[in-house]
Amino acid sequence: KYDLTNYTKFHCEVDRNYLKNQMKINHLLLFPSLRDSGGYVLFEAMSVGLPSIVINLGGPPKIINNNCGFIIDHEDKTEDEIINEYFHQTVNLIKNREKLKFKSQQCFSEIKKFSWKNKINKIYNF
Repeated sequence: KYDLTNYTKFHCEVDRNYLKNQMKINHLLLFPSLRDSGGYVLFEAMSVGLPSIVINLGGPPKIINNNCGFIIDHEDKTEDEIINEYFHQTVNLIKNREKLKFKSQQCFSEIKKFSWKNKINKIYNF
């Protein structure tokens, strides 16, 4: 409908280094999964400053917040409404490069919350 063929590329299984390099050269990760309880690719994205758009379902909204991405509410929305929300958030970031840059920078500080050192400090109240 929107002819995104020049902006979208689908890959089969890829090497980890290739994936990391692809993340570094892109601006946004769309993570529309409804059943991925972990969403570990979000950590990889954040580690290279790649903001993500996720659905408020399962593990991803525990990783991504509105500082380093967007969370789309799915309750009482049709599939088309969720897709439209992804589209509008993406267009919003394309039009507002400063906001995209801010979210990208925030990824680096947000990912630190998930470090082993931080987790141990939380457990032992250091």
